Amino acid sequence: MLRRAGTSALLLLAITVPVLRAQGIPFQASEAYKTYQLDRLEADRALYKAMVDSMSHDAFMAGGMHSFAMRARRVIRRVIFSYSRLKVGDGLAVSTPAEAMMTQENLKEYIDAVYDFGAELLRSQSPEERVATVDYFGASLPVWRVWDALHEQALWNAGQLVHFFRDHNLVYPTPPLTSDPAPATLDPAPHEHH
Repeated sequence: MLRRAGTSALLLLAITVPVLRAQGIPFQASEAYKTYQLDRLEADRALYKAMVDSMSHDAFMAGGMHSFAMRARRVIRRVIFSYSRLKVGDGLAVSTPAEAMMTQENLKEYIDAVYDFGAELLRSQSPEERVATVDYFGASLPVWRVWDALHEQALWNAGQLVHFFRDHNLVYPTPPLTSDPAPATLDPAPHEHH
């Protein structure tokens, strides 16, 4: 699935860049770059679900309020809070059910609900919406940049869960990678030679 998304992004690139340039819209707001961001969103989802699957049943709730289950639930709630910075509609369609921390299956269902919502939100954004500026925790960013920030935040948050694997002598899952590098514009800006 990731390979197909990356290939689609490259095809869209050749088509959309000239049109976007004519409209004065930056490449990062294009469908090609959106496809790349969707690929990374799916990689983030897969990483979190792999972490849940790799956590032993006994260790999942060990520690009560400081358990892997509670911390992972808080990490995923941060994703929802970040989506709220995109100022979509009257609020978010994803609630945080109490049972999201009770079993590994429930937590994975919660992760899917959050990332389904995010993927649909990203797919629905037009190039014009993607260049609009929003407040992202005190920084003024274009919407397309918020999606990059969400990916960076997802990896940082996943890193906060690593110690649970060490504490229980468990193997940390290998993070899934996107299949292709970030697309670039067809005509990169020339570099200055010194």
